Amino acid sequence: MENQSYDKMLERLIEDAQKYSSGLEAALDHLNMGFVHLYRHLNGDDKQNLLIDLQEYNEKLKKVLLDEGDSV
Repeated sequence: MENQSYDKMLERLIEDAQKYSSGLEAALDHLNMGFVHLYRHLNGDDKQNLLIDLQEYNEKLKKVLLDEGDSV
């Protein structure tokens, strides 16, 4: 069962990769989508600061990736 789920995610990743100009752009877009999904799931109520944490990690990752010479 886990392998099927992993295979479906990998298949979707490969399909989605064609929509982006770089892996960095795809990764950042998916992180932003994750942020939106989490916001919706929590109904905007972030008592545990999960949204803030995710947003901070996203910004740190973006800086690291952009510093490596990639561009969005």
